[in-house]
Amino acid sequence: ANYLISCVRDDTVKLLDLRMKQIIGSF
Repeated sequence: ANYLISCVRDDTVKLLDLRMKQIIGSF
């Protein structure tokens, strides 16, 4: 269970990182 949670968390962090880069790049 912990393994799944850590995987989902890692994916979420990656998605947030990409979104932040897109927002910063749009300015």
